[in-house]
Amino acid sequence: MDYARISEVLHELRQEREQHSTVIGALQSETNLGARKLLDNYMQRRDTIDAAVIAMDNLAGGKRRGRRPGWIEEIRQKHGA
Repeated sequence: MDYARISEVLHELRQEREQHSTVIGALQSETNLGARKLLDNYMQRRDTIDAAVIAMDNLAGGKRRGRRPGWIEEIRQKHGA
């Protein structure tokens, strides 16, 4: 297993998740329907990224040090993973 590639993909996923979280935060104050649909789309994409991060983190399991970040544990509990 190529741990360097897994680490690279995890970094890219985390960056994309942060971008989605930023947009979600900006859109949450909007009240019109178009903004709400866009917000729902970003939230769904962020959840998909969260699941991918968990899967990649599990693949790289042997090289992990310390505890997982709190947001990953919240996702694990939410999705029952």
